[in-house]
Amino acid sequence: MRKTSRALVSSHLLPLLAVAAACGGTESQPATDGDGEGALAIAATCGDGKTEGSETCDDYNTRSGDGCSARCAVEEGWSCVGPTCKPICGDGKIVGEGTLVGKEECDDGDADAGDGCSATCKVEQGCRCAAGAPSACRCASIQTITETPLGVDTASLTLEPTGKAHVAYMWGLRYRDPNNLPMKDMRLVHAERGPTFWTTSTIQTWGQDEVTMDREDLVLASDGGALQTYFQRFLRSPGGSFVTGARSDASWQFAYGDADYIYHAIRGGGDWHSLSRISGSLHYRVGAPGALTRDETLSGFSLYDDLRLAYASNGDVYLASFTQSYPAASYEMKLHRRVDANTWAPVYNVKTTAAADSCVIAVSHVPLALPNGGMVVFEEGFEDYTRWLRAHRLTARGWIVEDVADVDWLSSDCSRSGSSSYSKIRMIPIVDNLGRPHILYNVSHLSKIEDHYLDATGWKTRSFTWKGGLQDAVIDAAGTTHLAMTMAGNPQAVLSYVRMDADAW
Repeated sequence: MRKTSRALVSSHLLPLLAVAAACGGTESQPATDGDGEGALAIAATCGDGKTEGSETCDDYNTRSGDGCSARCAVEEGWSCVGPTCKPICGDGKIVGEGTLVGKEECDDGDADAGDGCSATCKVEQGCRCAAGAPSACRCASIQTITETPLGVDTASLTLEPTGKAHVAYMWGLRYRDPNNLPMKDMRLVHAERGPTFWTTSTIQTWGQDEVTMDREDLVLASDGGALQTYFQRFLRSPGGSFVTGARSDASWQFAYGDADYIYHAIRGGGDWHSLSRISGSLHYRVGAPGALTRDETLSGFSLYDDLRLAYASNGDVYLASFTQSYPAASYEMKLHRRVDANTWAPVYNVKTTAAADSCVIAVSHVPLALPNGGMVVFEEGFEDYTRWLRAHRLTARGWIVEDVADVDWLSSDCSRSGSSSYSKIRMIPIVDNLGRPHILYNVSHLSKIEDHYLDATGWKTRSFTWKGGLQDAVIDAAGTTHLAMTMAGNPQAVLSYVRMDADAW
């Protein structure tokens, strides 16, 4: 009778359990009673955070792809303890985002650090890991140039014709106060890379109340001759001045000028070419430090916006400028080429106009001269909250405009009334060994450096991980990218030299 009654109870419950499973999302699991035979079924509810019955996990949801499947089973590549699931680092599989931990950025089949993919499966500093199972990682060569107590203010990188790397950088000995960024007692340092390590030496120190430097104000260059540096010291009091310095062997000589402001300086054809505002006029100046061969006064250019020069391999000099309308309904980007001592001929002019009741702001226009007379002007601007990076490129069929990258991650806001706010970051235009244009961006919020470059099929992007600032970059004859980078240290800031082979991006 006992067995018969138990069978009757079970047969009466089966339809009810089936309905419950269909309506409530439960799974029936067999249990045992005191004598070891089948008893009343125990219901396990997937998604309640309790691992019961045949469940191997329960992470409070019935969503797959987070380590615990929709039927509360541990997914491949995951480890779950209680309601918490995390990827298994070192199994060679990159799996999706977990409940309490982020997605693996890489998985190279081991949990070792120092090989591009860390012990927690994150891409390491200066490395790139290609998609695949397991991940294939390649890393840059990184050397510390210097550590400074208060951080590097700005740095410029150049290569000798032999490929030896040099950096000039500025840093302040002390702040005026903790909340005031301008530094006191600015120091200019030269660093050169030996076979295994960098050596540095202070070549000039200025003791002043307040000093600020912009990255565009310091240029170290070599075009086959002696290393030369050209920079501006902007003093809050009493005024502005600029300095050029030349190096002969290990000796540096400095020449002082009277420019109110230097917009840009480049090295080309054995000379420095600079744009300076002097006594309210724009001057184009050419020559060696302390020995200018030309000083021309230019007219028709705005003295309130960025002005940039480019030097072409055939000796042509270009001047890029833009004019912003107020209120901010439009702006014009202009490119001029120097024809002779009295003439800058307009080469290109494009106007960007805002939609009705909208606004546009020009952030910067950067010219880049290419071999064989080619020319690219990078335009960065925005309308309301939409920000763009475009390339205006001279081709055999004329000028064309191309979208290079979406840079909406940069802040931007403006109004027709003229008020605006936006971030402006370092972007570096360079030409590679194949004559292709590049523009490098420091994507700080994603901790990476992006290189946007043009190949035969269009604009491409490559990147590598770096938690710091981009200072300068050069691509050598072999296609290797050399970068001067800053990163936060503890307690000091670090200036680093990063050497990126083509396959390390």
